[in-house]
Amino acid sequence: MSSNQRDLNNDKVFQGLQKKKRCVLCLQDFFVDELPGAISYKSVLELRANWGVDIKKNGRLPSPSLLYQRVSLCIFCMQFFDTSDSDPLRPKKGKKKRSD
Repeated sequence: MSSNQRDLNNDKVFQGLQKKKRCVLCLQDFFVDELPGAISYKSVLELRANWGVDIKKNGRLPSPSLLYQRVSLCIFCMQFFDTSDSDPLRPKKGKKKRSD
């Protein structure tokens, strides 16, 4: 995005014409049109738990209504939720090698 376009978007935010939202995974603020990804909050919490982050607030998990809430992701964080089988480093679920 060019400098002029970013300045124009910042002016729109100041005027209330453009909104900013936070990417739920990386916690960075972006313009709404720069957050193309959407996923459930539960998936984000599961990924954080796999990374070793404590996901409990005050010793409790979020309520079920919050777990299945749709949240926004930036383009960078979308890569962590890619479901294609093109990643050779990702372990395959349910497939076991047979040793003969």
